[in-house]
Amino acid sequence: MPSVYRESLEYKWYEAGDALGLRHGAMPPFNTDNQGRVTLAAGEVFCRYSDDDGKSLCHDRHKFSSIGALKKHIRSAHHSIVAESHPGGLNTRDDRLTFEYWRNVYLLTHGTEAVPETPRKAKAV
Repeated sequence: MPSVYRESLEYKWYEAGDALGLRHGAMPPFNTDNQGRVTLAAGEVFCRYSDDDGKSLCHDRHKFSSIGALKKHIRSAHHSIVAESHPGGLNTRDDRLTFEYWRNVYLLTHGTEAVPETPRKAKAV
């Protein structure tokens, strides 16, 4: 079954970047969990790290080749811990939550009030 979020116009807009393929301006910063770790949503390809409550984002606007490369950048360039992600693909519910996240990022970037909460997969039991 195709991924809802990967096929959405909002995610494709994010993934493509601006006209130069760089991170769009006015993007919201990453969310953090209750332990202060950076939380990444499925499909993240640009660094949106901020150490000043979102007033400015990471100066590196290029597209990372993988979420692993992005995590390495966050750890080395920002000396920050990234919350662990859970292995395996997204189930239908998580895919839908991820779609809603990217839709809210898009809306927020375009001046509409939205609160993008990073979706987290439930831990395997």
